[in-house]
Amino acid sequence: MIIIILSLALLAFVLWREIVRVNRLRLAWRVAASVIAVASLTFMAVPLLVPQGGPMIASAKPVLATDGANIDSLYRTYQRTPIYTLDRELANEHPGKLTYISDPSMIPSPAGDKSFQVAGNGFTADELRELKGSTFTYTPPGFPQGIISAHWTQKVQFGENLILSGKYRNLSDRPVKLILEGLGTNLDSVTVTPRLTSNFVFRNTPSHAGRAVYLVHAVDGKDTLSTEKVPVEVLKHDPLKVLILAAAPGFENKFLKNWLYEHGYAIAVRTTISKNKYGTEYLNMENPGGELPGASSLAGFSLVIADIDELNALEGSAASGLKSLVNKGMGLIIRADSSGKSAFGAFKTYPSAEVLKAYPVRVPPEKAMLLETEHPYFVHRLPGDQPLVTDTKDRTWVNSVLYGRGKVALSTIGDSYKWQLSGNTAAYDGFWSLLVAKAAKKDETTELFLQPSPAVAGERVVMLSNAGEDAATAPASWSLHSGWMPLKSGNLIQDWAYIYPRGSWKALKTTETIKNTTFFAQVRPDSGSDGLKTAGKSLTSVPKWLFFALFLLCSAFLWLETKLL
Repeated sequence: MIIIILSLALLAFVLWREIVRVNRLRLAWRVAASVIAVASLTFMAVPLLVPQGGPMIASAKPVLATDGANIDSLYRTYQRTPIYTLDRELANEHPGKLTYISDPSMIPSPAGDKSFQVAGNGFTADELRELKGSTFTYTPPGFPQGIISAHWTQKVQFGENLILSGKYRNLSDRPVKLILEGLGTNLDSVTVTPRLTSNFVFRNTPSHAGRAVYLVHAVDGKDTLSTEKVPVEVLKHDPLKVLILAAAPGFENKFLKNWLYEHGYAIAVRTTISKNKYGTEYLNMENPGGELPGASSLAGFSLVIADIDELNALEGSAASGLKSLVNKGMGLIIRADSSGKSAFGAFKTYPSAEVLKAYPVRVPPEKAMLLETEHPYFVHRLPGDQPLVTDTKDRTWVNSVLYGRGKVALSTIGDSYKWQLSGNTAAYDGFWSLLVAKAAKKDETTELFLQPSPAVAGERVVMLSNAGEDAATAPASWSLHSGWMPLKSGNLIQDWAYIYPRGSWKALKTTETIKNTTFFAQVRPDSGSDGLKTAGKSLTSVPKWLFFALFLLCSAFLWLETKLL
């Protein structure tokens, strides 16, 4: 449009110069040459489309318009081809241009093959499952700008980190700032570079308990491009009980004790001061009675964090009791030293062949964090193990294995407190949050899972009693309003689900819809991505060299004519 306006302005100026010229000899020729020169210059920038070949048959495949389709453009292009839609609201918005149908099988096909063309963003996963024997061709449109993927844990324990990660596609020439807001306060932010698709990670420790809705704003300067809702439920049960068995006083135990206390854990610490002499401390809990770590006093703990020397020094009922409790579900984190000793007969360590000042350790979900340590040791891999922390060379710093119903982890990182001292609290929080979450005893409760895609007001909500249940046969209800909705089993509320307002996470849903429809069209027999066929006559652009040649000829004539005056 800008090019057309500039061209018209240039043409008006050129014609005015010709008309007001004193010598009016060959005026008509000069005006014609000026018009052709300006038009040629314009069509070098804006392609000129002309009909090519003979007309297509009138029985072109019908078109099914979906969300995102340009209805006016489709109507102009397919004047002799019927255009249908499964969206009643879309049909009501464009009366006379779209025909509403309730099922794709109702589309009449002149070829008799029940095939059609799809325009727009395509179909949702539920709609694709209902297409049955239908086949179609589809050319996907461009992906939209916005958050195209997002992942977070909707339920977090009080004191644990809320971690929201995802991808943002920025198609503009300006940076976009993403802001995480919770309870009216901006908690974290990241900036997305222009013309890039970037990963982002937000991290925050909720200070509240219960259900809340966080917000993610996409901001360009003073303009808010989008706001998405992030529902979170913070569960505040009885504090998780953690026992620390320390071989000696030190910074690592002091920082860990304080971190666990600040995050709401109930903590008992037994520290060896000298032979047969111990110091005991309780935070957020009363003395359970009995001698730690006796079999009876251990029963109430969900996690034991022990230095390897303390663990190997356990004897009699304490050693057998600990193994029995771990076998029944208790978690155990063993902190190795540089001696290479093994514990629980599971892990073996080996020293680093290189001596560095700092090692790039990967602490999920952040990138590699530099760890300063004087005794770099790594853990050998085991069959069926689960490495929790590795470095950029895939050497294992923390490894874990199942032990009956419990889990045992061995960590060779004995200097994690240095992250705190250097101000890198995110690395320290991420490291210990990961270890505690992976190792601690889990509650044996039945949960209800929502259908994989976010539920929107007015849509069917599927409730699954376990993650492997078939959504097609699971009980369902209809969500009429947005907000938190109770999930009931009989008259008992088992859980809560969040129902999103219409239009939520639009870029994410559109991206998923385009990808699902493209995949379906490619793998389904007789379907494909041939694209929409042009009704009427096919169009082609006039080669730009023709306009360039005309521009040169007209310019040459105007120059020579001026010289002949």
